[in-house]
This record gives sequence, structure tokens and C-alpha cells, in this order.
Amino acid sequence: MSFDSTYDACVLHPAGLRDFLVRLALTGLFRAHWSDEILDEMVASILARRSDLQKAQLERTRELMCDAVPDCLVTGYQDLIGALDLPDPNDRHVLAAAIRSGSQVIVTENTKDFPNARSGPTTSKPRLLTSSYSTSSNCPRPPSPTSSNPKQLRSRIQT
Repeated sequence: MSFDSTYDACVLHPAGLRDFLVRLALTGLFRAHWSDEILDEMVASILARRSDLQKAQLERTRELMCDAVPDCLVTGYQDLIGALDLPDPNDRHVLAAAIRSGSQVIVTENTKDFPNARSGPTTSKPRLLTSSYSTSSNCPRPPSPTSSNPKQLRSRIQT
């Protein structure tokens, strides 16, 4: 059974993890979502840490992500932001996008910033999300999101 998830910018920052999560979304096991604001945050974060990259390169990455994952871009969530209360107010847009998209899960490394509400999406670190698929007979065991070897990641994804 398929479900919806919203990716936070922090899990889209590392290139290997971003690639893996986009590829995982293409399996049809779940529907992945993000917003322009989440992608803006991803691009700004990468540019702040990677002086060797140009904004145009990351805009191309952003375009490819949106082209690859059907119905990924969440819009019309801004009216929800003001009513949300989170430990980090800067994360309210992520929760609002998750609510608007009907996501059951927010995939983030910052689970403490998204305390589970009574009626809203739960949070999952990428490792927890992907490990639940490793027991499925029709899905190969995913690579560790913390792997730093791109060739190893690529070969595991293709198996």
C-alpha cells in the first residue's frame, strides 16, 4: 500500500542521499513531496557549504528532481503556516506542505523539530524510512544513507 511523504531540505542536501530518496520515490512504494520553499532551502544550504558549485547547477538538479517525481511539488500550503507551532518556527513551512499534500511522514534528520501531533504526519529519519523497505521481497536492501562512496551507492541502487 502506498503512502505520502514530504522530504525536508536537510535530507535533500547530501547528493547521495538526495539521489537515493528520489530513486526510492520512483519505485511507487510511496509518493514523495516537497515545496519550492523546501527546494530553496536545499539550494541555499548547499551553496553555503559548497563554494565549488554554482546556483545554475543546483537549479538544474532541482528541475530534474521535479521532472522525475510525479506530483512532487506541493503548493497552496502557505495559509496553514501561521497556525502551526513548532520548536523551530522556520520549519513550519515543511509541516504545512506535509499537511497540504496529505503526507503521513516527514523525512528529516531533525525529528526533534517536528514533535508528533495528535493528527498530523509523523517523522522519520531517512535510515528508518529506507530500512522498512529492506524486508520487502520486491525491493532490494537499500544502501546506507551515510555511505560516502558514490560507486557503492550507485551499484546497490541498481541491484
